[in-house]
Amino acid sequence: MRRVRLTHAMKMDDPLVVGDTNQELRLPDYVAAMVVKLGNGVYLDGEPQLGPVRAEKEEKIAAGTLTQVSEESSQSEPAEREEVKKPYGNAPKSAWVRYACAVDEKMSEERAEGMTKADLMSRYGERL
Repeated sequence: MRRVRLTHAMKMDDPLVVGDTNQELRLPDYVAAMVVKLGNGVYLDGEPQLGPVRAEKEEKIAAGTLTQVSEESSQSEPAEREEVKKPYGNAPKSAWVRYACAVDEKMSEERAEGMTKADLMSRYGERL
């Protein structure tokens, strides 16, 4: 949310901006940016500050002033495969897809999504 002082009276429906000249409004960032860009207002809390761009971050990593966190270093112990229990018959299809992928190494998530819930239930152990 940004604070904006209107320099002109405004009435807009989408996004909703209604106010008189010199009225201070608290607007979402994208609406405030639009009002200022159209010349109908000025920021009261300063211009938006942009963070460093990717090229600047890569330069800092190369210079050694910024360290890059990898997935391997963020995990202290190796990830163990979580035990997935067989879902109940009234469980959603997504639970059966997850179970099928965990039990059958040849089953991909895309293939399981292409099957019906009844097919998954009959193949992986639930009576219909």
